[in-house]
Amino acid sequence: MARSGRAICREEKMKRKAIAILNVVSWGLFWAFGLIAATSPNMGEGMLLLAVLLSGLGFLSGIISYLALSRSMHPAEVVPKRG
Repeated sequence: MARSGRAICREEKMKRKAIAILNVVSWGLFWAFGLIAATSPNMGEGMLLLAVLLSGLGFLSGIISYLALSRSMHPAEVVPKRG
């Protein structure tokens, strides 16, 4: 059974929204745990390592989701039409 163009477009929009939400959460994770790792003076080595690993996980997932989101954009959506 073939899907209509609207159903495919709706699914694509929902996929991009999910990736955008993942992107925001990932960068939030990166900045929050990066700040904790950088500014907390009384952290043990284990807690510092955990904060750095969570920050790195946020960074990697943020970069990957950003690249996936930018790759899914169509050229007509990126550059506004003139005229």
